[in-house]
Amino acid sequence: MKVIIFILVTTIYSYIAIGDDKHDVEIASLAKEFRITENTTFDEFKKSPSRACFFLINELKVVSDTHVSRDNKANNNTMHIIDCIRALRALTGQKFYAQTEYKFDEIKEKDRIYWLFLEYKDKIPFFSNWMSRDSEFIAPEDAQRRIIEQWEKWYEKNKDKEIHGNDNINFWYF
Repeated sequence: MKVIIFILVTTIYSYIAIGDDKHDVEIASLAKEFRITENTTFDEFKKSPSRACFFLINELKVVSDTHVSRDNKANNNTMHIIDCIRALRALTGQKFYAQTEYKFDEIKEKDRIYWLFLEYKDKIPFFSNWMSRDSEFIAPEDAQRRIIEQWEKWYEKNKDKEIHGNDNINFWYF
């Protein structure tokens, strides 16, 4: 959960640093509401999950990486997006999937195929984790776009409702 807190804190402060006019009032209000310090707990973010989700969803972007492993986690942008999705899953209890038009190379991408299609045979998550290898397999870009759109639609529909998360690490991490 400390990773999720860090993601939320850095996301909020990156908006403050950029000074995006249309979000300034909401950002200042969110930062004040959370009273973010080094001792901030995830429970404090759960008090206003809709507002935290607003920032996390705005962070989501399509990434070009197809695989990030323990040895090549140098691409912080891809890991940031994955961690934002993990935070969203934990805060909302939602996990989205999409179909893809991408044609996988069954020989070169066999591990990616296996992990992305592990839960369903006709749709895939944004990423899938191979725990014993500390390795993330990332969906093709068309599926990523569809999943980001699902998060945006979900937020628009649910931003004024009570949001319940899922603390089960097997749900939000993998």
